[in-house]
Amino acid sequence: RLRVTESAAARLWAYAAGLDRREFAVCAGSVGLTMAESFLRHGRAGEAAGAVPGMVRALKQALSLAGA
Repeated sequence: RLRVTESAAARLWAYAAGLDRREFAVCAGSVGLTMAESFLRHGRAGEAAGAVPGMVRALKQALSLAGA
C-alpha cells in the first residue's frame, strides 16, 4: 500500500505552495494519468489494472493534503 511519507509530503507542500487548490488538483490528476500511461509505455499493460487502486489512493491523499 502506498503511503505519503513525511519527506514526500514536505516536498509536495513546497511545490503546491504557489498553486491554488484547483491548479494543485489538476497537477495531481496529471500525475495519475502519467502513472497509468507509464504501464503502456513500458509494455506492462497487464499490470495496470492491479495498480489502479494504489494510484487512486495516492491521488486521494494528495487532494486531501491540499484540502481540495
